[in-house]
Amino acid sequence: MKFISKTLSVFILSSALLVNAQNECDELKNDLGDKVEIIECKNDDEGKISLLKINDFGMEEEDFKKVQSYKTISDFSYTLSNGKVNEKSGYPTSIDYLTNLKNLENLEKLYIGYNTYTMNCDPNYSSYPECYTYFSAPIGKNTFKDLKNLRELSLYRIDLHQDNINEISTLNNLKSLNTESSIFKKISDSKALNNLDNMNSFTYKASVVGESITILPMELLNNIKSLKKLNIQLYSNFHGAASFLHDELNLEFTEKSNIENLYLHGIRIKDNTVDEILKLNNIKELKFDTCIFDLNDEEYTKLENLGNRCPM
Repeated sequence: MKFISKTLSVFILSSALLVNAQNECDELKNDLGDKVEIIECKNDDEGKISLLKINDFGMEEEDFKKVQSYKTISDFSYTLSNGKVNEKSGYPTSIDYLTNLKNLENLEKLYIGYNTYTMNCDPNYSSYPECYTYFSAPIGKNTFKDLKNLRELSLYRIDLHQDNINEISTLNNLKSLNTESSIFKKISDSKALNNLDNMNSFTYKASVVGESITILPMELLNNIKSLKKLNIQLYSNFHGAASFLHDELNLEFTEKSNIENLYLHGIRIKDNTVDEILKLNNIKELKFDTCIFDLNDEEYTKLENLGNRCPM
């Protein structure tokens, strides 16, 4: 009887602890309500948030402070999602309140995106990519400041400026930078990126509309001396057969480049493209995916010879 009594006591105590266990994901969902869509939220063994992915539909400054108070988050994904808009005013056009990310002491993986567009066609053609015009947004100063443990940074439709690059250049543990449909035109000096000794991977994805050439931030890429893996992917905004349009790239490598792996998708490979690739003295792997080759016989021979040195 005493054994049964003790067992019941332990069961009741354990049940009470489970009921009162901390669950920060549920707490945050209750606090933010319909201002956000929480795509994914995970707690660690102690009930504290370790992973958070949200779409922001109407967060206020206090909501940002709340989110950035969860110090245990190691993987954070934030998208300012205005969705479809009818005019170019009356909705957030910049990402201003992610300036306390440094409070996330364990943050290793960060994604920031901006999803705002206009629909330029009849709704019956909503599946046609060329019917949409997408906008980009700047990120406020100090967003990337003091993110000492950050290893991977991904940006979607972000209009980067000099302050952002200056801050990114201080992220000594950063290993990977991924950008998609982001803008680099406001960057005047990227030399400080040479300080990133651990930054070995850069991905550049862009949606294009069949322009004759896609401008890469080559000065920025060449200033990342530790870069070993470069992934460039172009996607057309056209529907159907036109979606196979390919752009030429303004590749311009230096012979000091340490790139070992180069992946090219959706690109028109011309004679000058091959000549630039041949500057990569450390190249070990070269992959072409859905590319068009517009080469003379001599350049084809150069590519074949390169294939003897690295797999293609």
